[in-house]
Amino acid sequence: DPQTVRDCLTIMFMCGMYDYSGEFAFKVGIPSKSGVSGAVVSVVPNVMGIATYSPPLDEMGNSVRAVEFLTALSGTFNFHHFDGDNSDKLDPTQDFLHYQYRGRKHRASLSIASANNSPRNSLKRSYSGKSEMGNFELEEIKENSVLADAKSQLRTFRILSYCAAGDLDAIKRSFLAGHDLAVMDYDSRSPLHIAASFGHLEIVKYLHEEVLVDVDILSLKDRWNGTPVDDAKREGHTHLVQYFKSQNIDIPN
Repeated sequence: DPQTVRDCLTIMFMCGMYDYSGEFAFKVGIPSKSGVSGAVVSVVPNVMGIATYSPPLDEMGNSVRAVEFLTALSGTFNFHHFDGDNSDKLDPTQDFLHYQYRGRKHRASLSIASANNSPRNSLKRSYSGKSEMGNFELEEIKENSVLADAKSQLRTFRILSYCAAGDLDAIKRSFLAGHDLAVMDYDSRSPLHIAASFGHLEIVKYLHEEVLVDVDILSLKDRWNGTPVDDAKREGHTHLVQYFKSQNIDIPN
């Protein structure tokens, strides 16, 4: 249940590390629960769970190595609860794409270099970014375009996942961060489609009344020509059907 998960994570964030909880929340910002056995369970919401075990304890009753590890982890990656999208830390949910596409650039650079008289010098110029690097600049632009598209797809997946899980707070954070919520997946299914399918009334209301105000719900059609209203009816969410009717939406029989 999303409400139970949220409540548990809140308790872990506020008081899961005994008397060190406040400072841990400030410095590390990862919801965690410590035990006097030396075990610590931590959760990075929507990313992963972590379990550490090392019996030597500090004066607060927390595992010394677990605290050091989680502090270093939060300092390297944007796992602190209040790290924004503009954080200078690494985002492991996106940076693997960078490494993947960097590898593609390497292969592309090799093909460019092989067409020139001096492959070694051409490859060196490509990576140094100095003079005579017209081909490299073109490849860099193409790489940035592919990477931006990949990040956009990942952001769309996250937003749709929030809608499926009923995580209204995460959707609001995405909207306040400037992310477009009028997105669709490969089946042309929008956040409203997903929320309606899972029966999440509060999310449907938020999207319809505060975000997608000028969007005609009946115009949102997936590749099967279905609308969010169709999804609500198909899944038997009568409370959503009643809501759509209260919004003067002409619901077909």
